[in-house]
Order: sequence, then structure tokens, then C-alpha cells
Amino acid sequence: MANPALLDLLGYPDLGTLQLGSTVRFYVDAAERDQWRAQLEQDGTISGFQTRLFRHDGSIIWVEDTARVVRDRDGRALYYEGALKDVT
Repeated sequence: MANPALLDLLGYPDLGTLQLGSTVRFYVDAAERDQWRAQLEQDGTISGFQTRLFRHDGSIIWVEDTARVVRDRDGRALYYEGALKDVT
């Protein structure tokens, strides 16, 4: 899911277009995505993580990510929720 602010930040016209394909495609460096995920899985939260993302038009922005993992009763990750801030 994504709110209108995220669509605007990444330059997508609608949620359906944003949801096409994997989230890995947003990252300029896939290793940064792996680092983000590993830290989030280990700590349960992440704050101030800076990374570069591709916008829908192919331009690149720097964002600061704050997120948390939401788990079920057995500790399995259900989803991630958070916020991105443009720090370009």
C-alpha cells in the first residue's frame, strides 16, 4: 500500500502503476535494499536510513527512511510500514 504522498514523491500516477513489479526496482543500488532489509529484520525498526531511489521518470532522489516490521504472534514478518523523506 502507498499513500498519495509516496506516489507524488516517486512520481507515480496511481497505486496500480506503483505496484507493478518488485520494490527492488526502486533502488539505485540493490545492495542498499539488502542492507535496509537486514537491519530492519534484525532490529525491528530503522531510522534515518539514507538511500537513492529511482522515480517513475528514471530520475534519482535521495530519501531518508524510517520503518518498522510488523510481525504476527509467531514472530513472522507480515509487512513493513514507514515513511520516506526526500533529502535530495
